[in-house]
Amino acid sequence: MNANVVFAESTEDAVERLAAAGADGAPLAGATWIMRAPLRGDRHPPLYVSLDRIPGLREVAIDGATIRIGAGATHAQIAAALAGEPRLRGLHDAAARSANPAVRAHATVGGAVATAAFPASDLVPALLALDATVTVATTAGTREVALEDLRAAPGSLVTGVTATVPRRSAHARLTLRKAGDYPVAIASVAEGDDGLRVAIGSVEATPRRWRTVETGDPVAAARAHAGELTPRDGIEAPGWYRVHVLPTLLARALEAMA
Repeated sequence: MNANVVFAESTEDAVERLAAAGADGAPLAGATWIMRAPLRGDRHPPLYVSLDRIPGLREVAIDGATIRIGAGATHAQIAAALAGEPRLRGLHDAAARSANPAVRAHATVGGAVATAAFPASDLVPALLALDATVTVATTAGTREVALEDLRAAPGSLVTGVTATVPRRSAHARLTLRKAGDYPVAIASVAEGDDGLRVAIGSVEATPRRWRTVETGDPVAAARAHAGELTPRDGIEAPGWYRVHVLPTLLARALEAMA
């Protein structure tokens, strides 16, 4: 990797370095996405700003109806922190079953929400179903952005994710061969005070809420509104198959939640 790495000592330090570098800089945490950049044909920026030395970025805390996850928390840490919380079963399972143990030990939630180019993230649909917001820091201060509206920009840094704790939730994923495969399709569901929330992943180019199916019979609605999806073809499965299995996967998630 032909890039320089500097270690930020605080969030403010990281933001200042990223702002100074602009498009030539990027944050570095778990690096599970970055290390595969050559395979995707992506270039490494000249500068990476490591977040390893910043205190507090790995904390996972539940406070009543809210869960706060630091951007540096790994999938494995999230799964461990939520193992005893049945209301957040969906987010727990998304963190505990994604990819493989080596990736789960290093991949961070900040990387997951900031990497818009990765369609098969497990954490993103699980967080979308929890109506998550993302804290973004810049030299002008911090702001909260709805996860579905997040757009990464040079000089900005994701510092954490905040989500509502639902009454219950579940996460279902389908792989064709083994646990380490990218999922063919993902369905995450959560039931809160505002009713049912449904999010899907790995079907289209990016995970998203599927609001069309959140009222009435969700499985019947998924079949009726399958035509509104824009499925992607991939080495795991063609697009039509992803749409074909989605209603069954949604039914599985609803059963698990019940």
